[in-house]
Amino acid sequence: MRMQNTNRTKKVLTNAKISLLFFVILLFLNFVSRSVFIKNLGTDVLGLNTLATNLIGFLNLAELGVVSAIATSLYKPIAENNKKEITEIITIQGWLYRNIAYLIMGMAAILMCFFPIIFSKIHLSLWYVYSIFCVLLISSLLTYFINYKQVLLIAEMKEYKIILSMKTIQIIKIILQIILVINFENGFAYWLLLELMYGISSSFFLKRIIDKEYPWLDINVKKGKILKDKHKNIIKHTKQLFFHKIAGFVLLQTTPMIIYAYVSLTMVTMYDNYMMIILGITSLITAVFSSFQPAIGNLVTNGNKNTILKFFEEYFVLRYWIASILCMALFYQGHDFIRLWVGEKFIINETAFVWLNIYLFLVLTRVIDPFVYAFGLYGDIYAPIFEAIINLGLSMILGYYFGLPGIIAGVVISLIVIVNLWRPFYIYSLGFKTGFYHYIKKLMTYIVCIAISLALSKFVIDCFYIDNKKIMAFILNSLIVVVSYGFISFVILYIACPEYRKVFFRVLTVLKLNKFLRD
Repeated sequence: MRMQNTNRTKKVLTNAKISLLFFVILLFLNFVSRSVFIKNLGTDVLGLNTLATNLIGFLNLAELGVVSAIATSLYKPIAENNKKEITEIITIQGWLYRNIAYLIMGMAAILMCFFPIIFSKIHLSLWYVYSIFCVLLISSLLTYFINYKQVLLIAEMKEYKIILSMKTIQIIKIILQIILVINFENGFAYWLLLELMYGISSSFFLKRIIDKEYPWLDINVKKGKILKDKHKNIIKHTKQLFFHKIAGFVLLQTTPMIIYAYVSLTMVTMYDNYMMIILGITSLITAVFSSFQPAIGNLVTNGNKNTILKFFEEYFVLRYWIASILCMALFYQGHDFIRLWVGEKFIINETAFVWLNIYLFLVLTRVIDPFVYAFGLYGDIYAPIFEAIINLGLSMILGYYFGLPGIIAGVVISLIVIVNLWRPFYIYSLGFKTGFYHYIKKLMTYIVCIAISLALSKFVIDCFYIDNKKIMAFILNSLIVVVSYGFISFVILYIACPEYRKVFFRVLTVLKLNKFLRD
């Protein structure tokens, strides 16, 4: 068992290290490219790109649930090295995706008929809308026809092979886009062409990787219709996950649409600038923790209740500690980063900014989700429906009266009610099969520790903080914030939480530093 745990942890860390490396590179490039595109393409084009992406997300509602259900179904046959069953499951995915792709194509054709109405407020020619939308649509469809097999690499904890190929191509694409947009008058056309080439080339290289890794994986999509009756749980879980994914769609995709409806396309771009920071932070967490999902799935398949619960507690406290550090950095440095990056005129009001900080913390601390997927507990289909209703309803009502702060507040309230209260109750009842009060006790302990850390670190930060007028001052202040809060919170959590001490020594063991420190 110890050897299994070590291998699992090593695979997680390999994926995390590769993900983290490319995350840092892409984060830098994305911020540079964003400022270049705002200057050379304009806020309306970028706002339009955001809305087109959201519309593609709306069309992809048809897919919601399939890939998660497939990944969950793969954990057992992978552990048993059952190639026949793996092939059958991927075949079902291919059949489902083929049908979803045809549905998306039909829905897209209908939706494009209404573009003159939907985009009546924009000051750009409609060909901008159609061209951006069609390029994004083609890239999306390639996932359904070609890229769907990548779920097997992810389930086997070999995600780094995908990242090495896909992210390298993405880096090349962004660099070329920056060069062409700056140096050529028709920068938008080149920018769009490179987006299309990226979708096609990444699909080609991904297919080569999968074919090389799994030469035995022979997929006949037409057989999926027959095989789905053999693996009925996949269809069952897909239907249940569909409702869970709807809430995620509403959370991410509808907010820019509501902002566009109540405010303007320029405000969408301003909001998107902040969301780019937030998505950069969440991508950092995803880069590190997404590798845990197959490991958690493997643990649930092979472990006992006490082992799973102990691992969850370590995962719980680690996520809360890291989330609090990143939120502290955003709170102190967010506005100044925007000011240095794209200019003073793109800063949103303070109330909306505070709500964004709360939103970030809630998103970063979604510790329950990986365990819900691992246990396959998707039966609470009414919870995501209520989450979507609360989110949309409150965002529209509060947005009407309070503008951007009200729209974000609606999102935050829905997250608190469903994600941070109901879902933990659900997993503790049916997954861990232990009292919900254990979760509340741990949650309150972490919140108190974080609150004390915030109060103490604020005193230290205020003593050393200087004006963020130049980049070097910004970097120095960022270090002051992160180091001050990080150290103080580390000490407090180390003293107050046994599970924090365990995860600390677990990481040291994996990094081969534990023996050195004890000696």
